[in-house]
Amino acid sequence: MKNKNTQIVLVLLSSFIILIGYGHGIGPIVLLSLMWFITPFTDGDIEVFKNFTLIGDYNDVIPSVTILFFIGFLILLSAIFIKHSFGKSWFVYIGIVLMLLGYLFLIIPFDNGLRVLSGVSGIPFALLSVKLILETKKAEV
Repeated sequence: MKNKNTQIVLVLLSSFIILIGYGHGIGPIVLLSLMWFITPFTDGDIEVFKNFTLIGDYNDVIPSVTILFFIGFLILLSAIFIKHSFGKSWFVYIGIVLMLLGYLFLIIPFDNGLRVLSGVSGIPFALLSVKLILETKKAEV
């Protein structure tokens, strides 16, 4: 159990290295996710949620990808506090799948430098995520 929690923390920490180029700068996907998730509610501008798409230009997919990634991040974070092995495994699977889907929708296709930047900076996250899934599956058997 403790080893799995350590792996979950490593995956969560490695997600902070995934960089997104947006506007005139770059930032980690987790912090931008938090911004995209909280800002519409604090500003009262819920209209931002109507334009979500997972297919399109890099800047068009960032809001939906970051929300998808952040929901997976929260689910995976909550897996740390679950004691039951079966429930923890499901939270790990769902959280990792949502985070990986967000990451893949962000980087595919490799058509410009920003997608390549996000793709290359997310390699440690992708490798640790796959390792966590395989270790979780192996522990169930």
